[in-house]
Amino acid sequence: MGRPQRLIRCSRSPRPDRYGDRWAPVLVAWQTQGENPALAGDTVGEAGSLAVSLGDGPRVHVTGTVSLHAGQFPGIAADSPPTASGVVLHELAHLVGLDHVDDESQLLHPETVRGVTDYATGDLTGLSRLGQGPCVPQL
Repeated sequence: MGRPQRLIRCSRSPRPDRYGDRWAPVLVAWQTQGENPALAGDTVGEAGSLAVSLGDGPRVHVTGTVSLHAGQFPGIAADSPPTASGVVLHELAHLVGLDHVDDESQLLHPETVRGVTDYATGDLTGLSRLGQGPCVPQL
C-alpha cells in the first residue's frame, strides 16, 4: 500500500466518481506526528467521524478516519499483538461514537491499561446503545 494522495480528514465529501452515490468508506491510515498533531506524545491512535443529517432528522455517522502512529504502533504490535489489537478496537469505538471513560477496566479508558485488550461490559453497553440509533438510508 502506498501513501494516501489526499490529506486525511473527517470532512471528506461523497466521491461519486469513485464510490457511486454513497459516502467514501472509512479510511485507516498510518501517520506521523508531523502529519497529525493529535498523535503527539504517547498517543498511538486517533479516530474521528463525520455525522450529518437530512434537515431536522437525526445525525448519523457516514464516514470517518482512524490514524495509527506510524512510528509507535509497529513496535507495540511486535511487542504485544493483543495490546495493538486493543488500540485498534479502541479507535474503532471512537469512530462509531464512543468517548473515553474513567473506568480503567474498560477499553475506552484514555490510557492503555495492562491486560485490557478487548471491549469490556461498559464498552459493549455503549456500542449496543449506539447500534440502536436510527438508520437513514437516504444519506
